[in-house]
Amino acid sequence: PTGTGCVDAWQSVGWRDAAGGWRFAGREDSFVKIGGRWVNLIELEERLAAAAPAVHEIAAVLVPDDDGVDSIACFFSAADPLAAGAALHARASE
Repeated sequence: PTGTGCVDAWQSVGWRDAAGGWRFAGREDSFVKIGGRWVNLIELEERLAAAAPAVHEIAAVLVPDDDGVDSIACFFSAADPLAAGAALHARASE
């Protein structure tokens, strides 16, 4: 893919286009190991989206902390972000 402003963490999966928007190219692998457990990011996205029908799009990604330990962060878009965020938080806390 070509574009400007490529960020290291996104080099293999996405890039910024000329208008400044992100373009997503897919994942190399949807399984990640977090805290000794395997997690399927696609399945996580699907389950969270099912719990919050107001969510238009959702993406789960790995985010390393300062020590390089990965955590999962979810980004979403919704018409009512506060209600959708509350529903996603409730589902993720189960």
